Amino acid sequence: MDTLQKYCKDFANMEHITLDDMARMKAEGISTEMFLNAIGETCCYLFHGSRNDIPFGEKIISKRRDVVFASSKPVIAILKAIYLNNAKNLGVPVGT
Repeated sequence: MDTLQKYCKDFANMEHITLDDMARMKAEGISTEMFLNAIGETCCYLFHGSRNDIPFGEKIISKRRDVVFASSKPVIAILKAIYLNNAKNLGVPVGT
């Protein structure tokens, strides 16, 4: 079992993963994106761009726009959260 799979197995049933946990993974060469993608695939998670906890089995209810976005790809959920949470434009650095 490789290191990434070990972390996915260890954290699959945990309610919270701490910044210390993430730092330990990073020190072993596992980025946050790698971990989120792997645990999403391993546990069939959907990711959402909300700051609110959604208890397992509960209905997801939007408080603002009657729209809820979730994705099996964590990076897409993060980008949607940034864009929908009042960002006017998404920009990327331009090389010189």
